[in-house]
Amino acid sequence: MGVCVDAPSLACAQVDILVELAGHTAHNRLGVLAYHPAPIQVTWIGYPNSTGLKACDYRFVDAVVDPPTTKQVLPPPP
Repeated sequence: MGVCVDAPSLACAQVDILVELAGHTAHNRLGVLAYHPAPIQVTWIGYPNSTGLKACDYRFVDAVVDPPTTKQVLPPPP
């Protein structure tokens, strides 16, 4: 399905937390996240860095992917 079909479908289904699993890899669904169809949106596993989308509220990482000594600054969660 296309982004224009998926996003409204998710919003109608009243999804509480939307987890996107591809990030910036092939066949990702970042376009769906841009519509913000769920109140909480998370990215995980497919791409360890930020998606760069303001619509993506959180990302799941560990100390290997995002070490405490990193110089990278990400915006705080909403």
